Amino acid sequence: MAEMKEPPALKDRNGEKIVVFRNSDGSFFSNHPDYPMALALHEQAQTDDEVEEDEAPTPDNGDGQVQYSEMKSADLVAAAKDRGMSVPSGTKRSQVIAMLEEDDAKATEAK
Repeated sequence: MAEMKEPPALKDRNGEKIVVFRNSDGSFFSNHPDYPMALALHEQAQTDDEVEEDEAPTPDNGDGQVQYSEMKSADLVAAAKDRGMSVPSGTKRSQVIAMLEEDDAKATEAK
């Protein structure tokens, strides 16, 4: 028997919960007017952090400093977003590291 997944927790433009129903085929629906937009935003948030793992994180070398190559991909994306960078879905892990290193270089030059 296939496991039934839970419907997404969606909110309308006023912050109120959108009631989501399940069709007999397992898909979800709602008659709420904000449902299509809330679902699209939910799906975008789910896929936005997906980074293609073109290289594995290296083990911590014990120097007491966390290098980008030692960080998990999710942490790299979070660091990039904290700096206001956009990381589209499908971006390679090595590209995110390069973006962060380039940003570091610009910050160093500005000093």
